[in-house]
Amino acid sequence: MIRVEYLLPFDTKDGICKDISSFNSLLASNADISIRTEKISFKRSIYNYTVELTEVQDQECSVFHVIIETKLLTEKFREMLRIFRKTVGPYLQENIQIIWDGVSFEWAKEMYPQIYQVENSMRKLISKFMLIKLGIGWHKSSVPKDVQESIKSENYKPTHEILYEVDFIQLSNFLFKPYSFKDATKLPQVISDILQDGELTEEKKELIRNYIPKNNWDRYFSDLVDFESDEFKKKWQRLYGIRCKVAHNKSMTIDDYSEAQKLCSELTEVIEKAMSRLGSIDIPDDDKESISLHTIATVNDPTRTYVDNYLSFRDNLSNLVLNNSEKFPFINDPSRPVASFIDSSTAGQVVLPDTLHNNFLTIENTKNSLLSGETSISGSDLISTEELFKNTANDLLTSFNVDPGNLAIQSTLFTSGASFHTDADNDNEEKDE
Repeated sequence: MIRVEYLLPFDTKDGICKDISSFNSLLASNADISIRTEKISFKRSIYNYTVELTEVQDQECSVFHVIIETKLLTEKFREMLRIFRKTVGPYLQENIQIIWDGVSFEWAKEMYPQIYQVENSMRKLISKFMLIKLGIGWHKSSVPKDVQESIKSENYKPTHEILYEVDFIQLSNFLFKPYSFKDATKLPQVISDILQDGELTEEKKELIRNYIPKNNWDRYFSDLVDFESDEFKKKWQRLYGIRCKVAHNKSMTIDDYSEAQKLCSELTEVIEKAMSRLGSIDIPDDDKESISLHTIATVNDPTRTYVDNYLSFRDNLSNLVLNNSEKFPFINDPSRPVASFIDSSTAGQVVLPDTLHNNFLTIENTKNSLLSGETSISGSDLISTEELFKNTANDLLTSFNVDPGNLAIQSTLFTSGASFHTDADNDNEEKDE
């Protein structure tokens, strides 16, 4: 049975609805409604009907607990409920309380599997995109066990697949949150330098594009699936609103129900089309790590902060190596500077201080653990990881006596504000003290 229950508090000081008989008479004042013993009739359809009266002591108030039941959810039943509320409404203003909404419950039971299917189709699309195109998990086999254990704390526990820890509304960020491959704040300087050169080549255009924020859908799916990312995101957010009503037992309208069905159908079609065309997407190897990290950064704020710090650290370290090549001849791949320092140290091409070597290992291992979905960054870990970047930056510059004035990008080696320090800077600080 589909049941709807109301609590209806009437102010009885003017004699309105002091008892069940007068309440039933109020309902019967509508020509389409008639009341019989435990039945309510509306336009020749009959439904179960019970009403209980409770009088509030010391107040002129009668509270009617009304229960209406039907075997089938029909438009006429919903119309009867609307007329019922309209009839009693003028005497209650906004005091009609629905304590059980069986209509919304029926819609929710029908909608939940459809919303669940759309949500997990999205997880499936992103998982397949990440695994096949970005190679998430490919680091697992290449990270030595002692390196993996170097960052594990007492509370370390491998997590489940990272996508299944992300809630519905965050899920869309994996495809629709804009990001740039390079620090976008530095774009004006890059454009200024290019304009001074006087020639805008294709190579320079591509350099500029790397600084412009763009989401993964627009980068890789927009040419394959005729559906704008902004439109997809709006529909996803609207479905999320209805999903919350379903999940939290809130009343739904027929418009909510109809729209949810339409949204589920439209979004499923787009997701399936995108899934079928994954094989047509080509992502350069140099971009895969950045895309993976930007995608993982949507999980939570501490992870996002760590990823931002790491990417800035990596890019500025790459610039450091390129602008001081005479001091880093052992770095074979400046685009992967952290891994290159570790490889060169392991191969005996350069002798790094133990602290610096271990810091590089920890930074690389943390990144790889994020990429493989084994961990995420917690708020309590964030301070220590930021300190790690600071110490690594300062130790590196001190060990190789690098002048930050030679850098194309000056000031910091990572986003939270650690400044480059040279030996001269350290001398000045000692004098100040």
